[in-house]
Amino acid sequence: MLRVSNATHDVAYVQWDPRFLFDNVSFHALFDVRADPWQRENVWGRAPAATQDAYAAELAALFLCGGTRATPSNCP
Repeated sequence: MLRVSNATHDVAYVQWDPRFLFDNVSFHALFDVRADPWQRENVWGRAPAATQDAYAAELAALFLCGGTRATPSNCP
């Protein structure tokens, strides 16, 4: 899940992969939390392709980021 809350956006984006590998996402959901605080209406299908791609790319980058005590984090 990616939660974006700032002056211009208040959304929650969710991907689901039953294997938790996120190489074959079987479900996407995008909620406009400001308009739909209970997150009942999935607006993913109405979002422009560029918006869908941007949220998916940001979540993928966060999923792959990491670090250890010996290796600095590569998280954005």
